[in-house]
Amino acid sequence: MSLTGNWVSAEQAAAWGFVNRVVAPDALLDSARALATDMLGTIPEMLTRYKAVINDGFNLAYGEGMTLERNRAREFNRAVSSDAVEQRREAVRQRNRETS
Repeated sequence: MSLTGNWVSAEQAAAWGFVNRVVAPDALLDSARALATDMLGTIPEMLTRYKAVINDGFNLAYGEGMTLERNRAREFNRAVSSDAVEQRREAVRQRNRETS
């Protein structure tokens, strides 16, 4: 797209993996709200930390960004007990059961 200047339809963008969903204009707000609700269903600390990784890594080279993500994940994982990990896994399983 960048090299040709050609427009790509929403359907083509989805087929190529540029976007993960296409919704009708009248369904956009409801779809965005549902996605936001899903995001808010995660652990707040994880959500804010992951967003920080995205923001902090935005201007880094690919390898540096991956190193940043790996180091932050290790730091976070070291601070979490195995019991807490299992509780979080079960919460995700339960959430998926409720939405399936």
